[in-house]
Amino acid sequence: MDREGVLFALTSSASSATVGQGYGNAEMANAAETFPDRLGMLIWINPIDPSWQDDATPYVERGALGIKLHPKLNTYAVDHESLAPVFAFARENRLPIVTHAETGEFSAERYRSLATEFDDVPLVLYHFNAGRPIPGILMAKEFPNVYVDTCFVPREAIEIGLDSAGPSKILFGTDAPIFFDVGRQVAGTLGTPMRTYHDCTCDVEELCATPADRDLVVHGNAARIFGLSL
Repeated sequence: MDREGVLFALTSSASSATVGQGYGNAEMANAAETFPDRLGMLIWINPIDPSWQDDATPYVERGALGIKLHPKLNTYAVDHESLAPVFAFARENRLPIVTHAETGEFSAERYRSLATEFDDVPLVLYHFNAGRPIPGILMAKEFPNVYVDTCFVPREAIEIGLDSAGPSKILFGTDAPIFFDVGRQVAGTLGTPMRTYHDCTCDVEELCATPADRDLVVHGNAARIFGLSL
Protein backbone atom coordinates (compact mmCIF):
# COMPACT_ATOMS: atom_id res chain seq x y z
CA MET A 1 0.00 0.00 0.00
CA ASP A 2 2.82 2.42 0.83
CA ARG A 3 4.67 1.65 -2.38
CA GLU A 4 1.55 2.09 -4.51
CA GLY A 5 0.18 5.17 -2.76
CA VAL A 6 -2.95 3.51 -1.34
CA LEU A 7 -3.90 5.29 1.87
CA PHE A 8 -6.85 3.11 2.91
CA ALA A 9 -8.29 -0.18 1.68
CA LEU A 10 -11.50 -2.08 2.39
CA THR A 11 -10.31 -5.64 2.78
CA SER A 12 -11.30 -9.25 3.36
CA SER A 13 -9.15 -12.33 3.87
CA ALA A 14 -8.88 -14.98 1.16
CA SER A 15 -8.24 -17.45 3.99
CA SER A 16 -12.03 -17.41 4.40
CA ALA A 17 -12.31 -19.40 1.17
CA THR A 18 -9.40 -21.74 1.87
CA VAL A 19 -8.87 -22.36 5.60
CA GLY A 20 -12.40 -21.37 6.61
CA GLN A 21 -14.84 -18.51 7.11
CA GLY A 22 -14.20 -18.17 10.85
CA TYR A 23 -10.43 -18.25 10.49
CA GLY A 24 -10.37 -15.71 7.68
CA ASN A 25 -12.64 -13.26 9.48
CA ALA A 26 -10.56 -13.47 12.65
CA GLU A 27 -7.43 -12.89 10.60
CA MET A 28 -8.97 -9.85 8.89
CA ALA A 29 -10.30 -8.36 12.12
CA ASN A 30 -6.87 -8.61 13.73
CA ALA A 31 -5.26 -6.90 10.73
CA ALA A 32 -7.82 -4.07 10.68
CA GLU A 33 -7.50 -3.52 14.42
CA THR A 34 -3.71 -3.44 14.12
CA PHE A 35 -3.85 -0.86 11.29
CA PRO A 36 -7.17 0.96 11.83
CA ASP A 37 -6.11 3.98 9.77
CA ARG A 38 -5.15 1.84 6.77
CA LEU A 39 -7.51 -1.16 6.66
CA GLY A 40 -11.27 -1.53 6.94
CA MET A 41 -12.74 -4.99 7.51
CA LEU A 42 -15.27 -6.63 5.21
CA ILE A 43 -16.93 -9.65 6.85
CA TRP A 44 -16.68 -12.69 4.59
CA ILE A 45 -20.02 -14.52 4.62
CA ASN A 46 -20.64 -17.90 3.03
CA PRO A 47 -24.44 -18.34 3.06
CA ILE A 48 -24.23 -22.12 2.82
CA ASP A 49 -22.29 -22.27 6.10
CA PRO A 50 -24.97 -22.73 8.82
CA SER A 51 -22.84 -20.79 11.29
CA TRP A 52 -22.43 -17.68 9.14
CA GLN A 53 -24.60 -15.38 11.26
CA ASP A 54 -23.03 -16.44 14.55
CA ASP A 55 -19.63 -15.93 12.96
CA ALA A 56 -20.45 -12.52 11.46
CA THR A 57 -22.24 -10.85 14.38
CA PRO A 58 -19.19 -10.25 16.64
CA TYR A 59 -17.40 -8.42 13.82
CA VAL A 60 -20.25 -5.95 13.46
CA GLU A 61 -19.59 -5.01 17.06
CA ARG A 62 -15.86 -4.80 16.32
CA GLY A 63 -16.39 -2.16 13.66
CA ALA A 64 -16.57 -4.05 10.38
CA LEU A 65 -17.53 -1.75 7.50
CA GLY A 66 -19.25 -4.16 5.12
CA ILE A 67 -19.92 -7.70 3.95
CA LYS A 68 -17.97 -9.65 1.31
CA LEU A 69 -19.59 -12.36 -0.82
CA HIS A 70 -17.70 -14.62 -3.20
CA PRO A 71 -20.13 -17.11 -4.74
CA LYS A 72 -17.50 -18.49 -7.11
CA LEU A 73 -14.92 -19.40 -4.45
CA ASN A 74 -17.62 -20.63 -2.05
CA THR A 75 -19.30 -22.55 -4.90
CA TYR A 76 -22.91 -21.42 -4.65
CA ALA A 77 -25.24 -19.96 -7.25
CA VAL A 78 -26.61 -16.49 -6.69
CA ASP A 79 -30.33 -16.73 -5.95
CA HIS A 80 -32.84 -14.86 -3.83
CA GLU A 81 -33.56 -17.70 -1.43
CA SER A 82 -29.90 -18.26 -0.53
CA LEU A 83 -28.91 -14.62 -0.13
CA ALA A 84 -32.03 -12.90 1.24
CA PRO A 85 -31.03 -13.69 4.86
CA VAL A 86 -27.60 -12.14 4.26
CA PHE A 87 -29.15 -9.02 2.75
CA ALA A 88 -31.57 -8.83 5.70
CA PHE A 89 -28.56 -9.05 8.06
CA ALA A 90 -26.87 -6.26 6.11
CA ARG A 91 -29.99 -4.10 6.32
CA GLU A 92 -30.34 -4.69 10.06
CA ASN A 93 -26.72 -3.73 10.69
CA ARG A 94 -26.51 -1.01 8.03
CA LEU A 95 -23.66 -2.69 6.16
CA PRO A 96 -23.01 -2.42 2.42
CA ILE A 97 -22.39 -5.66 0.51
CA VAL A 98 -19.62 -6.23 -2.02
CA THR A 99 -19.62 -9.31 -4.22
CA HIS A 100 -17.57 -11.03 -6.87
CA ALA A 101 -19.64 -10.87 -10.06
CA GLU A 102 -19.00 -12.51 -13.41
CA THR A 103 -20.71 -14.76 -15.93
CA GLY A 104 -23.08 -17.67 -15.37
CA GLU A 105 -24.38 -18.45 -11.89
CA PHE A 106 -22.50 -15.49 -10.41
CA SER A 107 -23.70 -12.85 -12.86
CA ALA A 108 -24.83 -9.33 -12.00
CA GLU A 109 -28.36 -9.89 -13.31
CA ARG A 110 -29.00 -12.57 -10.70
CA TYR A 111 -29.01 -9.87 -7.99
CA ARG A 112 -31.98 -8.09 -9.54
CA SER A 113 -34.65 -9.32 -7.08
CA LEU A 114 -32.33 -8.75 -4.12
CA ALA A 115 -31.50 -5.21 -5.24
CA THR A 116 -35.24 -4.57 -5.58
CA GLU A 117 -36.34 -5.95 -2.21
CA PHE A 118 -33.35 -4.58 -0.29
CA ASP A 119 -33.17 -1.22 -1.99
CA ASP A 120 -31.62 0.37 1.10
CA VAL A 121 -28.61 -1.99 1.06
CA PRO A 122 -25.74 -0.72 -1.11
CA LEU A 123 -24.43 -3.47 -3.38
CA VAL A 124 -21.06 -3.20 -5.14
CA LEU A 125 -20.56 -5.57 -8.07
CA TYR A 126 -16.85 -6.24 -8.27
CA HIS A 127 -15.14 -6.26 -11.70
CA PHE A 128 -18.14 -4.65 -13.48
CA ASN A 129 -19.36 -8.28 -13.82
CA ALA A 130 -16.06 -9.74 -15.04
CA GLY A 131 -15.99 -10.76 -18.69
CA ARG A 132 -19.42 -9.21 -19.36
CA PRO A 133 -19.21 -5.61 -18.11
CA ILE A 134 -22.38 -4.35 -19.79
CA PRO A 135 -24.78 -6.24 -17.43
CA GLY A 136 -22.92 -4.78 -14.45
CA ILE A 137 -23.14 -1.28 -15.89
CA LEU A 138 -26.85 -1.68 -16.63
CA MET A 139 -27.52 -2.90 -13.06
CA ALA A 140 -25.71 0.15 -11.67
CA LYS A 141 -27.66 2.42 -14.00
CA GLU A 142 -31.05 0.89 -13.14
CA PHE A 143 -30.77 0.51 -9.37
CA PRO A 144 -29.89 3.47 -7.13
CA ASN A 145 -28.29 1.12 -4.58
CA VAL A 146 -26.07 -0.81 -7.03
CA TYR A 147 -22.48 0.14 -7.89
CA VAL A 148 -19.56 -1.36 -9.82
CA ASP A 149 -15.80 -1.40 -9.22
CA THR A 150 -12.90 -1.08 -11.65
CA CYS A 151 -10.74 -4.10 -10.77
CA PHE A 152 -10.02 -6.38 -13.79
CA VAL A 153 -11.99 -3.93 -15.94
CA PRO A 154 -10.70 -2.80 -19.34
CA ARG A 155 -10.43 0.91 -19.96
CA GLU A 156 -13.23 0.76 -22.54
CA ALA A 157 -15.69 -0.63 -19.99
CA ILE A 158 -14.85 2.15 -17.52
CA GLU A 159 -15.50 4.69 -20.28
CA ILE A 160 -18.89 3.16 -21.06
CA GLY A 161 -19.71 2.97 -17.34
CA LEU A 162 -18.93 6.64 -16.84
CA ASP A 163 -21.05 7.64 -19.84
CA SER A 164 -23.98 5.37 -18.96
CA ALA A 165 -24.17 5.06 -15.17
CA GLY A 166 -22.11 8.11 -14.23
CA PRO A 167 -19.10 8.67 -11.94
CA SER A 168 -21.19 8.42 -8.77
CA LYS A 169 -21.77 4.69 -9.43
CA ILE A 170 -18.15 3.54 -9.91
CA LEU A 171 -15.57 2.67 -7.24
CA PHE A 172 -11.85 2.22 -7.77
CA GLY A 173 -10.89 -1.39 -7.00
CA THR A 174 -7.42 -2.67 -6.16
CA ASP A 175 -8.02 -6.40 -5.47
CA ALA A 176 -4.90 -8.49 -4.83
CA PRO A 177 -2.09 -6.62 -6.63
CA ILE A 178 -0.56 -9.75 -8.13
CA PHE A 179 -3.81 -10.38 -9.99
CA PHE A 180 -4.32 -6.80 -11.15
CA ASP A 181 -1.28 -6.46 -13.42
CA VAL A 182 0.28 -4.20 -10.79
CA GLY A 183 4.00 -4.97 -10.61
CA ARG A 184 3.97 -6.78 -13.95
CA GLN A 185 5.60 -5.71 -17.18
CA VAL A 186 3.77 -3.11 -19.17
CA ALA A 187 2.93 -4.63 -22.54
CA GLY A 188 5.38 -3.71 -25.26
CA THR A 189 8.29 -2.91 -22.94
CA LEU A 190 11.43 -4.78 -21.95
CA GLY A 191 10.27 -5.05 -18.35
CA THR A 192 10.37 -1.41 -17.35
CA PRO A 193 8.35 0.43 -16.38
CA MET A 194 6.16 -1.84 -14.28
CA ARG A 195 2.42 -1.20 -14.15
CA THR A 196 1.29 0.48 -10.93
CA TYR A 197 -1.95 1.62 -9.30
CA HIS A 198 -0.96 5.08 -10.43
CA ASP A 199 -1.31 3.87 -14.02
CA CYS A 200 -4.80 2.60 -13.17
CA THR A 201 -5.84 5.89 -11.59
CA CYS A 202 -4.44 7.75 -14.61
CA ASP A 203 -6.85 5.76 -16.78
CA VAL A 204 -9.69 6.93 -14.54
CA GLU A 205 -8.46 10.52 -14.55
CA GLU A 206 -8.18 10.62 -18.34
CA LEU A 207 -11.69 9.23 -18.77
CA CYS A 208 -13.44 11.42 -16.19
CA ALA A 209 -14.80 14.73 -17.38
CA THR A 210 -13.68 16.70 -14.30
CA PRO A 211 -11.37 16.34 -11.29
CA ALA A 212 -14.50 16.13 -9.12
CA ASP A 213 -15.68 13.09 -11.09
CA ARG A 214 -12.24 11.51 -10.73
CA ASP A 215 -12.30 12.04 -6.97
CA LEU A 216 -15.70 10.35 -6.73
CA VAL A 217 -14.38 7.24 -8.44
CA VAL A 218 -11.02 7.08 -6.68
CA HIS A 219 -12.27 7.63 -3.13
CA GLY A 220 -15.40 9.74 -2.74
CA ASN A 221 -17.98 7.07 -3.54
CA ALA A 222 -16.36 4.54 -1.21
CA ALA A 223 -16.19 7.13 1.57
CA ARG A 224 -19.91 7.88 1.17
CA ILE A 225 -21.12 4.29 0.83
CA PHE A 226 -19.02 2.87 3.68
CA GLY A 227 -19.15 5.88 5.99
CA LEU A 228 -15.42 6.53 5.95
CA SER A 229 -13.76 9.56 7.49
CA LEU A 230 -10.40 9.76 5.73
